[in-house]
Amino acid sequence: MSIDSNDFLVMAKNSMDNLDNEAGYRNVISRSYYSIYHMALSCITEKSIPSYNGRGSKLVKGGVHAKFFHYLSNDADKDYAYSKEKLELIGVKLKMAHQCRVQADYRLNRNITKNDAIQAFISATELVQFISDMKSKTIEKESNNER
Repeated sequence: MSIDSNDFLVMAKNSMDNLDNEAGYRNVISRSYYSIYHMALSCITEKSIPSYNGRGSKLVKGGVHAKFFHYLSNDADKDYAYSKEKLELIGVKLKMAHQCRVQADYRLNRNITKNDAIQAFISATELVQFISDMKSKTIEKESNNER
C-alpha cells in the first residue's frame, strides 16, 4: 500500500486532535513537514534531486532536503512550467519548515510548545493548498495551450 503527501497531513491532523504532550507536538511538526516535502516533490517528476548539486559553479552543501530547497528556489523554473516566484516561495517555506522539523525530531533538549505544533500544521495546510493550486493552474494552462 502506498501513501501520498495528504496522508502525512491527515496524520498531523489526527495528532492535532490529541495535543496533550510534547511528543504529540513534535509529531505534528514532523508529519506537517513531510506533507509539504512530498507535495513539493510531486511537482518535480523528472529530475533526480539527490544528485542535483547546483548549476555551473554553485555547489549546494547539505543533504537531499537542502539540495531540494536550493533547486526549487534557484533552478526548477528552468526545467518546469511553474513561475520562479512561486517555486522560490515554496523553497523558502519548505526550508523553514525543515528547520522546525529538525528541532522537533533531533533537538530533544529544546522545548516544543503546543503553539509551535499548531503553527506548523497551519503553515503546512496552507502550503499544501498553494502547491496544489499551482499544479492545477499549470496543468490547466498547458491543456488550454494544446487546443
